[in-house]
Amino acid sequence: MKGVYVKMMNFASGQGRSKRVIIVLWILVVLDILAIFTARAQLGLISKYNAGERVLQEQSLSADRNQHNVAVLIFVGYILSVIFFLMWIHRAHRNLPALKAENLKDFVILYATYPGINFQGIFLRF
Repeated sequence: MKGVYVKMMNFASGQGRSKRVIIVLWILVVLDILAIFTARAQLGLISKYNAGERVLQEQSLSADRNQHNVAVLIFVGYILSVIFFLMWIHRAHRNLPALKAENLKDFVILYATYPGINFQGIFLRF
């Protein structure tokens, strides 16, 4: 019984890291919706201009700035999501010996990335 306890001490939960990935992905969803609204505002200005209405340069520059700021935030969000996802995968890979699943080490990234393969990998293990 003592050996089992020592073996499980090497296990570290990846729950906090997975929550970070989920939070960043939800933030990206919100930013993508915001990007749709900024693009619609930009298209509204272009439509006004094409219809012959006067569009102030300040309005145009403001719409451009808004689109640029949202695009930068989305880019930063994508980078953060990749970093947090890799941290989560690293934790899952590090936990394999504690879970007595050393034979899955070569496929941990594949199983974590593609859920359908994940289920097949679980059944093939037994």
